[in-house]
Formats: sequence, C-alpha cells, structure tokens
Amino acid sequence: MYGIALKWTDRFDEARAMFEAVRAQSLERGDESALPFTLYHLSELECWAGEWEVAARLADESLELAMRTEQEPFRAACLYAQALVSARRGSVEEARRMAEEGVAVAERTGTTIRVMQNLQVLGFLALSEGDAAAAVGFLRRVEALTVAMGMGEPGSIRFHGDLIEALVALGDLEPAKGALDALDERATALGRPWSRVMVARCRGLVAAEEQRLDEALEWLQRAGQEHELLADPFELGRSLLAVGKIQRRIKQKALARSSLQRGLEIFDHLGAVLWSERTRSELARIGGRAPAPLELTPTERRVAELVAAGRTNREVADALFMALRTVEDNLTKIYRKLNIRSRSELTRWLMEEEPATDK
Repeated sequence: MYGIALKWTDRFDEARAMFEAVRAQSLERGDESALPFTLYHLSELECWAGEWEVAARLADESLELAMRTEQEPFRAACLYAQALVSARRGSVEEARRMAEEGVAVAERTGTTIRVMQNLQVLGFLALSEGDAAAAVGFLRRVEALTVAMGMGEPGSIRFHGDLIEALVALGDLEPAKGALDALDERATALGRPWSRVMVARCRGLVAAEEQRLDEALEWLQRAGQEHELLADPFELGRSLLAVGKIQRRIKQKALARSSLQRGLEIFDHLGAVLWSERTRSELARIGGRAPAPLELTPTERRVAELVAAGRTNREVADALFMALRTVEDNLTKIYRKLNIRSRSELTRWLMEEEPATDK
C-alpha cells in the first residue's frame, strides 16, 4: 500500500523499489496468488514512466497469473493494464477490446474502481482518435463514479486532463472550467506533479480556445516547468504538441517547429502512433519544406522492404531481431506516413519509389 501511495504521488523510483521488494517476497514464499496485484501496479507505473515494453510484459504476466489462481474479479485490473499500454501505443482495436472486456468483468464482479479504470482507457482512446464527444461520454461516467466513491486523490485514476481537453475540443468551455477548477483545488492542496502539469496545460488549452494566445503560451510554458518533476514522457510529448500549436498560431514558426519536433521524437520513440501522426500533421501546417520525420526511417524502410518481399510479421521480427509488436507498430507508422492501407499498396509504392532512389 505504501508503494501504491508513492506511485499515485509520482515518486516512481521509490514505488518501483517497493513493488519489486514485494514481488521478490512473493516469489520466495511461492505465493503466486499475491503476484497479480503487485504486477498490475508495476505495469501501470512502468506505462506512466514510458517503459511500455516492460509494462506490456508485466500486464500479460499479471493476467496469466490471475487466471491461473482463479482471481476472476482481478482480471478486470489486468485487462485495464493491458489496455492502457495498447491505447497509448495507438493499437486501437486491441485496446478497445481489452477495455470493453474489462468493463464487463468489473460490472459482473461488482468492482467499481475497475469499471472506472477501463472507462478511462476508452475515453482516452476516443480522444486520441479525435472523437471528443465519445471521450466526454466515457470520462463523465468516470467523474461521476469518482464523486460517488469520494475519491479525492487525482493521481489514482488519471482522467481529469483528458476530460478537460475533450470538453475544450467540443467548445464546452464552462464545463471544462468547472472540471479544471476542481482539479486545481486538489492540485493546490496536494501538490502532486501530475496534477500540477494537467492544471497548467489545461489552463493553456482553455485560454487558447478563448483566443488569449499569449496567456495560453504562458500556461503551457509553466506546464513544461512542472514536467521536470513528472517522469511521464508521453505527457511531456502532449504538452510539447500543445505548446507547438500555440507557437504556430502566433507566428513563432521556428519555435513551433522545435517544440513539435521534440514532441514527435518522444512519440516516435515510445511508439505512440496516433499522437505521432497528430504531431506530423501540425508540423505540416507550419509551411515550408516538409519535415524529415515524414520520411521512412532506416528501420521502417527495412521493415517495408521485407514485408513487400512477402515476409510475415513474425519472419520480419526474426530477421531484424525485433519483438513482433515492434514490427506491427513500425508497419502502422509506415502505412500512416505513406497514406496506404495494405501490403500490396506498400509493394507498389516501393516499386514506384525505387527508380527515384537509384538516381
């Protein structure tokens, strides 16, 4: 429980040490039934910390052990942990399937907090896809359950920033300000890094929607300062995307390009394909020469060549010493960059592009 409290308050290194100690004790005692709970919390922590491969592995292990030890109610927590990683990666169908199953299991077994967690993923996923209305629908349900349960720790289920961002995207500024003021009150009282980042970023989003662009930029720059205490690179990427948009709007093109390129590097490194695409689209709006990241990277080109040669994803993974999921993520990026949808289209693209390469 101390490890959970440390995780909620963004003290990730200390929390990780606590969970690893409990994990070691459970293994030493041969107590498999205690492991799913610890591994699920470790998975969520590593996801927040940007270690998505580790988080996915821990979530899978947690689910396997929960099923082996017949802990059906806890399966909803394991599904949430899997869905959270998949949603951040942009594996839309996989994340949706896991989260919807997680909601169903949680409702059937009467574990409200697991309903909230899986709904949060569905809301974030909708926001990532650009469906703000659907996001608000899911996240308002989370908000209502939070109030009903009297949960005052914003770091436990991190939906607040997504809800406010979705409301702003819909132009529903008064509800957005209400949710933001409530979060600000808790952030001021508790001083949690994640909450402080969300307040600053969302203040910037609201100000930008109201055309107060200089104030918006100040808030987003403050969010950047608050990020120094938050070891969540994905959220840093989102803040860089937000500040880059404002810089573009106030004609600070060089600064905008720099902010967006930094955000894109983070998203590409993490494998957050939906947010990488958003950032590329924003970079394209700056004007001038198209940015280099729109081209295939050497790794993406090698994956493309092997796929076009008829290799399966597993064969590509074996040839390039990659995880299967890494190949799938690279292929998703390639399709988005080239605006294609199939392997046959990829083969045609490479055939048409080859002569230009030879020259």
